[in-house]
Amino acid sequence: MSLVKQFQSDFGDLITQQYAKCIEFSGDLDVSFDEYSQKLLDSLTAIHGELVVKDESSQMNTNISAIHNNDLYLAIGLCKGNETAWSEFDNRFNSKIIQYALLYTKNESQADDIKLGLKGSLFLESPKTGKSKIASFNGRGSLSSWLKVVIFRDVLSSQKESKVSSLDSIVFGIEDESLADDDMKNLEEIVAAGFKQLNQEERSLLRDYFILRKRENELANRLEVHVSTISRRLKKICDELLNHFNRIADEKYGLDKDQFKELLNQFDQSWQNSITKILG
Repeated sequence: MSLVKQFQSDFGDLITQQYAKCIEFSGDLDVSFDEYSQKLLDSLTAIHGELVVKDESSQMNTNISAIHNNDLYLAIGLCKGNETAWSEFDNRFNSKIIQYALLYTKNESQADDIKLGLKGSLFLESPKTGKSKIASFNGRGSLSSWLKVVIFRDVLSSQKESKVSSLDSIVFGIEDESLADDDMKNLEEIVAAGFKQLNQEERSLLRDYFILRKRENELANRLEVHVSTISRRLKKICDELLNHFNRIADEKYGLDKDQFKELLNQFDQSWQNSITKILG
């Protein structure tokens, strides 16, 4: 039995209830029960891990309820090119798209360009994943928040003439003046500004552990402290760093914690592993 069939067998009532609510909310978007079940399972697995399918019914109910199911259902319809889905999308998000585009461009003409290009960009397939941008939406946050991040990235990507040095150079003082990749540019201001709030000793410790992969016992011996002290110190610095990131994202770009996390999740260059572990 396939994993999705097992999922349906174990939690069929819960899935059916949510599926019915989605249809009631958005109408028939030519999304089958199997398609909805597969996308829901993929989202739950991405959020909670593969063992989520072994959860008790009460916990699974909580997990499923936490997903933005109406948005997830709509995203499936959009991926299939359903006309009703795109009409629903326009009705629900057109004004938001303009609002977000104006927030970041401060220019009506540029905001219109971003809006016009958005739908096309949602269908563009990533050369790495072979999937369209809208297919990456997993319902962890709302579709509105996800779109805000997409627009944020589109606006920054349209400003490529602004040359910046790599994150390596800015964050850790490594002498490498090569241009950052586009995805790095999208996070450069927030991440770089956040790291600059740390002192040199804190940045050095993070670099040794997360980038140079030095072990905690090696760092403890060097600093003449217990290994547990290194663990606590790393956690404290990471918590402080995340607070700086969230504050800067909010103050400078109007992104709340979930929106910044969504932006970080889409950032899949070489720095993703390091930053994700730093924030973990």
